[in-house]
Amino acid sequence: MTARKENRYILRDGQKHIVDRKGKEIGVIIHKKNYCENHNGHLGFTCPVPRDGWIGFESGLDLDHQDGDHYNNAPENVKTYCKICHGKKSIVEGDCSSHKSSSRKFNIV
Repeated sequence: MTARKENRYILRDGQKHIVDRKGKEIGVIIHKKNYCENHNGHLGFTCPVPRDGWIGFESGLDLDHQDGDHYNNAPENVKTYCKICHGKKSIVEGDCSSHKSSSRKFNIV
Protein backbone atom coordinates (compact mmCIF):
# COMPACT_ATOMS: atom_id res chain seq x y z
CA MET A 1 0.00 0.00 0.00
CA THR A 2 1.38 3.44 -0.89
CA ALA A 3 1.59 6.32 1.56
CA ARG A 4 -1.03 8.11 -0.53
CA LYS A 5 -3.51 5.29 0.09
CA GLU A 6 -2.76 5.25 3.83
CA ASN A 7 -3.94 8.84 4.25
CA ARG A 8 -7.34 9.57 5.68
CA TYR A 9 -9.49 12.66 5.60
CA ILE A 10 -11.57 14.85 7.86
CA LEU A 11 -14.61 16.84 6.81
CA ARG A 12 -14.37 20.55 7.51
CA ASP A 13 -16.46 23.29 5.92
CA GLY A 14 -17.98 20.71 3.57
CA GLN A 15 -14.57 19.73 2.14
CA LYS A 16 -12.41 16.65 2.64
CA HIS A 17 -8.98 17.50 4.07
CA ILE A 18 -6.29 14.79 4.00
CA VAL A 19 -4.69 13.89 7.34
CA ASP A 20 -1.80 11.58 8.10
CA ARG A 21 -1.99 8.57 10.44
CA LYS A 22 -1.57 10.82 13.48
CA GLY A 23 -4.49 13.02 12.42
CA LYS A 24 -2.26 15.91 11.31
CA GLU A 25 -3.66 17.77 8.32
CA ILE A 26 -1.27 17.70 5.39
CA GLY A 27 -2.97 20.42 3.40
CA VAL A 28 -4.57 18.57 0.50
CA ILE A 29 -8.28 18.83 -0.25
CA ILE A 30 -10.15 16.11 -2.13
CA HIS A 31 -12.25 17.57 -4.93
CA LYS A 32 -13.91 14.42 -6.24
CA LYS A 33 -17.46 14.97 -7.43
CA ASN A 34 -20.34 12.46 -7.28
CA TYR A 35 -20.86 12.39 -11.07
CA CYS A 36 -18.79 11.96 -14.23
CA GLU A 37 -17.71 15.37 -15.52
CA ASN A 38 -17.73 14.09 -19.10
CA HIS A 39 -21.54 14.26 -19.23
CA ASN A 40 -21.13 17.18 -21.67
CA GLY A 41 -18.81 15.23 -23.99
CA HIS A 42 -15.76 17.48 -23.59
CA LEU A 43 -13.47 14.46 -23.99
CA GLY A 44 -14.75 13.96 -27.53
CA PHE A 45 -17.34 11.34 -26.54
CA THR A 46 -20.24 11.50 -24.11
CA CYS A 47 -20.44 9.52 -20.88
CA PRO A 48 -22.94 6.70 -21.43
CA VAL A 49 -24.24 6.96 -17.86
CA PRO A 50 -26.69 9.77 -16.94
CA ARG A 51 -25.21 12.41 -14.64
CA ASP A 52 -27.35 11.27 -11.69
CA GLY A 53 -26.71 7.59 -12.45
CA TRP A 54 -23.78 7.42 -10.01
CA ILE A 55 -25.80 7.94 -6.84
CA GLY A 56 -24.86 5.02 -4.62
CA PHE A 57 -22.10 3.97 -7.03
CA GLU A 58 -19.54 6.71 -6.31
CA SER A 59 -16.79 4.08 -6.07
CA GLY A 60 -17.13 3.80 -9.86
CA LEU A 61 -15.73 7.32 -10.19
CA ASP A 62 -12.03 8.19 -10.56
CA LEU A 63 -10.08 11.37 -9.99
CA ASP A 64 -8.08 12.35 -13.09
CA HIS A 65 -5.08 14.64 -12.60
CA GLN A 66 -4.78 16.89 -15.66
CA ASP A 67 -1.03 17.49 -15.23
CA GLY A 68 -0.27 13.85 -14.38
CA ASP A 69 0.89 14.68 -10.84
CA HIS A 70 -1.16 12.39 -8.60
CA TYR A 71 -0.38 14.56 -5.57
CA ASN A 72 -1.56 17.83 -7.16
CA ASN A 73 -5.18 17.90 -6.02
CA ALA A 74 -5.73 21.59 -6.78
CA PRO A 75 -9.33 22.06 -7.98
CA GLU A 76 -8.19 23.31 -11.40
CA ASN A 77 -6.01 20.22 -11.88
CA VAL A 78 -8.54 17.46 -11.19
CA LYS A 79 -11.61 16.12 -12.98
CA THR A 80 -13.95 13.35 -11.85
CA TYR A 81 -14.59 10.71 -14.51
CA CYS A 82 -16.36 7.37 -14.40
CA LYS A 83 -14.18 4.33 -15.00
CA ILE A 84 -15.54 4.05 -18.55
CA CYS A 85 -14.62 7.63 -19.54
CA HIS A 86 -11.36 7.64 -17.56
CA GLY A 87 -10.23 4.41 -19.19
CA LYS A 88 -11.04 5.60 -22.71
CA LYS A 89 -9.38 8.99 -22.07
CA SER A 90 -6.27 7.24 -20.73
CA ILE A 91 -6.00 5.07 -23.83
CA VAL A 92 -6.66 7.92 -26.28
CA GLU A 93 -4.20 10.29 -24.57
CA GLY A 94 -1.53 7.63 -23.98
CA ASP A 95 -1.69 7.85 -20.18
CA CYS A 96 -1.14 4.09 -20.09
CA SER A 97 2.12 4.38 -22.04
CA SER A 98 5.21 3.57 -20.02
CA HIS A 99 7.02 6.19 -22.12
CA LYS A 100 4.93 9.06 -20.71
CA SER A 101 6.62 10.71 -17.71
CA SER A 102 3.37 10.87 -15.70
CA SER A 103 2.37 7.25 -16.33
CA ARG A 104 1.92 4.98 -13.34
CA LYS A 105 4.74 2.50 -12.86
CA PHE A 106 3.69 -0.90 -11.60
CA ASN A 107 6.17 -3.23 -10.00
CA ILE A 108 4.92 -6.63 -11.12
CA VAL A 109 6.78 -9.58 -9.69
